[in-house]
Amino acid sequence: MINFRPPESDELPSTVITPSTVVTALISKGWRGVKDSTKADIRLMKDRAESFKNLASSFDREREGFREMESNNKKKKRSSLQVFEGFRNTQFVMKIKSRLKSLDVPELLSYLVRQSGPLLDQLGVKKDVSNKIIESLCNKRKSQLQLTPIYACESFNPENDTIVDDLDSRVASVLHSTGHHVNHHEVTDEKRHVAIVTTASLPWMTGTAVNPLFRAAYLAKSRKQSITLLVPWLTRSDQELVYPNNITFSSPEEQEVYIRSWLEERVGFKTDFKISFYPGKREKNGALQAFFVKHINNLVTRAYCDKVLRLSAATQDLPKSVICNVHGVNPKFLKIGEKTAAERENGRQSFSKGAYFLGKMVWAKGYRELIDLLAKQKDNLDYAFKIDVYGNGEDANEVQSAAKKLNLNMSFMKGIDHADDSLHSYKVFINPSVSDVLCTATAEALAMGKFVVCADHPSNDFFRSFPNCLSYNSPQDFVEKVKLAMESEPHPLTPDQRFSLSWEAATERFMQSSELDKILTQTSRLTRTSNSVASLIDGTLAFAHYCFTGNEFFRLCTGAVPGTRDYDKQHSSDLHLLPPDVENPIYGW
Repeated sequence: MINFRPPESDELPSTVITPSTVVTALISKGWRGVKDSTKADIRLMKDRAESFKNLASSFDREREGFREMESNNKKKKRSSLQVFEGFRNTQFVMKIKSRLKSLDVPELLSYLVRQSGPLLDQLGVKKDVSNKIIESLCNKRKSQLQLTPIYACESFNPENDTIVDDLDSRVASVLHSTGHHVNHHEVTDEKRHVAIVTTASLPWMTGTAVNPLFRAAYLAKSRKQSITLLVPWLTRSDQELVYPNNITFSSPEEQEVYIRSWLEERVGFKTDFKISFYPGKREKNGALQAFFVKHINNLVTRAYCDKVLRLSAATQDLPKSVICNVHGVNPKFLKIGEKTAAERENGRQSFSKGAYFLGKMVWAKGYRELIDLLAKQKDNLDYAFKIDVYGNGEDANEVQSAAKKLNLNMSFMKGIDHADDSLHSYKVFINPSVSDVLCTATAEALAMGKFVVCADHPSNDFFRSFPNCLSYNSPQDFVEKVKLAMESEPHPLTPDQRFSLSWEAATERFMQSSELDKILTQTSRLTRTSNSVASLIDGTLAFAHYCFTGNEFFRLCTGAVPGTRDYDKQHSSDLHLLPPDVENPIYGW
């Protein structure tokens, strides 16, 4: 600190007043004021620091009190763990650990190859080639070492997902013997928290919008789960392109009211789940872009998913996946089927019309296959055979022109709800599509007690057990199945068949196939230890995906729509989000 005060003198000051004396006195007086003010400020700062110190001490005492309470509450748990730890450190257990042989090179290589499946797939190495490499490594190790059956690879079978893998058990045993353990959180909430994310929403009447909605309703009905359904929010311009009948919404709240009203009218009970909206966009050429993202699908499912449920074998084979139809039909269709069966029991004719097809009028929804079949087999079908087609879509003019050019006996009507009264009297639903994963309209037609003529395709595997499902594998077989359906009467659904089409049964299949209890509890210590190795690889893949998707160039390479990494101003206004330039600021000079 610079001192402006003049040095003190022992002599008495002169009484002579000069200009220099006046200036010196003023400076001295001003500096004394500054010094006194500074001392006061320093004293105030010290007092405040002392008060903060006392406050922090009180917080420390409170925290110690909470720790003591928590310690008392967990004393019983600790005692049991101490008993187990004591047993683990006994001489008997130490001998077992010392006799447990470490992992050798073939074991490490085989485990590395198995865990690197998605990466090898992206490099063009097929799954069966990877399995052969693993088997050869296991056989090589078996010829070198003679181990007990639990550690040997003799029963290793990569194709059998239901049997505990010996290689995983071996790796887990070695890791466990080193004292490595996995910390897993304790679930304090009695309910599971389930998020259902979909890429479409009502009023777009597509399976991607309807099925997640019913799943959320029936999962929430069990009261064991807390459900959140995430659906896309489209701007007004995109709504006009996607939603039918010029239906648009000015806010997410308005669309939520529409969705809940539509759903509760069909399920017959009050729905209790949360609906959240995320910024969405209409994507052009989605099917073309999806063709290029097979490998990125493998990566993200491996990185982020514990279990993947595939509705049918028509979908891409993904890591950690099983095939199970976890979809049901709208209860309204089951009621229509019951009404039709009751009318037939009373001797009344329920089906006064012939065949029909219903679906969005785009070529990919089976219209090309339908026109090709009817054109090739026009002479083999009865001259009076006619099919009514219901649907709207961007390819409507082309589809109708192609049918007219080939002189096919097809009548085209606007798209309507499949449960509309005008469709109840049709007897045969024809669906030649081979692009569906699992056709919702096929399930609805079966629920209404109709015949279904469909292609022999993996997407229809679930329906083959129903006697009213007539699948064909050739154009000639198509003609035979159509004639059989037109000349016969459908079989009434049994109670078991009717239940298997319901959302109650679909929810049971979902809970069983997803194995939520097993995934959440992770009761086996060896399984948790083995999974820790896999989770390390999964975490690495997730980090790589996170880094790549932050770059616009890599996003475009994996099929993303340009300019969709961040939401725009319209989305921020509709969803009450921060402005884009605030949420994602651009730093620069």
